[in-house]
Amino acid sequence: MQAASSRVAVIRNPSGQSATATATTTRTLEESIAYRAKFLTEYQNQSYANRHLSIVAKVRNAEAKAAPGSSELTEAVAKNLFKLMAYKDE
Repeated sequence: MQAASSRVAVIRNPSGQSATATATTTRTLEESIAYRAKFLTEYQNQSYANRHLSIVAKVRNAEAKAAPGSSELTEAVAKNLFKLMAYKDE
């Protein structure tokens, strides 16, 4: 199963008017999880990233038992847990 994510950028042209550009990147669930773990390792440390990986693995295992072939819950947990863990409290 592949998850698509969109990134929106505001671009200013020479006259100062803004335009919106959207780029879509597609990653597999495994690639997304690995990318987020690498980010959390660099953001904090390996132990912090392992907490994310552990929770996502538990959800993935439970989802596989409850809804074989589905990864929607795992994708949602991986994405939103990452957002929570990567939040900079400044």
